Amino acid sequence: MALDFILKGETEHPRNVIVLLHGSGQNARDMEPAAEIFARENPDALLIIPNGPRALPNCNGFDWFNPDDLQTTAGQLAFNMKPMLDELDLLIDSQLQKHGLTDKDLALFGFSLGGMTALYAGQHRENRCAAVVCHSSVYPVAVPPRTRPSTIMVMGDSNIRSIDEDIRKGDYPANFSYRSAIARLQDQDIDVAEYVVPGLTHMTTADSLRISAGIINDSLHGGRAFQTAVLPKYNLSF
Repeated sequence: MALDFILKGETEHPRNVIVLLHGSGQNARDMEPAAEIFARENPDALLIIPNGPRALPNCNGFDWFNPDDLQTTAGQLAFNMKPMLDELDLLIDSQLQKHGLTDKDLALFGFSLGGMTALYAGQHRENRCAAVVCHSSVYPVAVPPRTRPSTIMVMGDSNIRSIDEDIRKGDYPANFSYRSAIARLQDQDIDVAEYVVPGLTHMTTADSLRISAGIINDSLHGGRAFQTAVLPKYNLSF
């Protein structure tokens, strides 16, 4: 089934395409305030805002995949996610082709479960996109990537502490650690940068979205700032 979606930003003659992926239980309309910020920071970009494929009962929200799948093996997770990622690719490719653009003109952004999905979606594409920005999420299971896009983690320091505490209490598995997520990405030879937002919990703010949109603008225009911010490789066991 094709994904439902909203188009915002420069819909007639875009020079770039940015995909915005909502969090768990949200929908495309919930991303419209973020789209306004991304459009201001990237005025030449077409913004694609899809709904996740899994409609949740008794609400207008969606998920991208079943979070329980994160407790399976990497191979099983890749198998379970493939239909959703293929549908996302079809949507993205249709817009790129319509406007004569390529993956070098493409960036992905997601919040929470959408951020995690953006990580997997960027790696799933046949050609390397310009950037993936993951806001307030982690990379708990390493799936062998087809491509290795520049990856930026935007995370609140309060959110990191909260996740660490939940891991200590046994509410989250150890593979949800933020630092091990970065190490897991790096272990797949993916360049990673981060922006840790002081005081931010598991949420977006106008400032964190503006920063994310600016990071994407940089990445779509050569990525000089990203290259200077790439993290040294972590030496963690996970």
